[in-house]
Amino acid sequence: MQGPAAPQQPLPPLEWPGDVRDLVASALSWWWFVAALLLGAVLFVRTRRQPRTVAVVALEPTQPAATALAALRALELPSEPEHLVPFHERVKALVRLHCRERFGAPAEMQTSEELLAVVPAGEHLQACLRACDCVLFAAVRPGPDSVRRCRELAIEFAVATAAGVP
Repeated sequence: MQGPAAPQQPLPPLEWPGDVRDLVASALSWWWFVAALLLGAVLFVRTRRQPRTVAVVALEPTQPAATALAALRALELPSEPEHLVPFHERVKALVRLHCRERFGAPAEMQTSEELLAVVPAGEHLQACLRACDCVLFAAVRPGPDSVRRCRELAIEFAVATAAGVP
């Protein structure tokens, strides 16, 4: 058997946590923080660079564009895996040179997506730049057929645009 139950102590009276007006004053002290966050978000959105549309005018084929086409045709396919990256860098540089000389686009200062947006090109340029970007930035190691196709796409693009056919 258990002993007699201990007498229960009466509960202390409930206390009000404070004046409601104090809660409003403390909440207002956080408004500067919320306002600073909102201001930062607005400035971030407004200062973020939007893609610019650059007017590209087709120019008459010039000697450097013809030189870029000749250099693409003369470019040898890499025989060793360690030559894949320099090969694709060279293909991309020659394609950008052709775009700059043929269309007047600032190709060296644009990403592949920006270049595709301003140069009137078809599937050849898009597929060529995508293949080069995969090798250069995604560490993809294509087979010999893909490497040959990349060079052919660059040549087809240069030939099509050198004749004035986009």
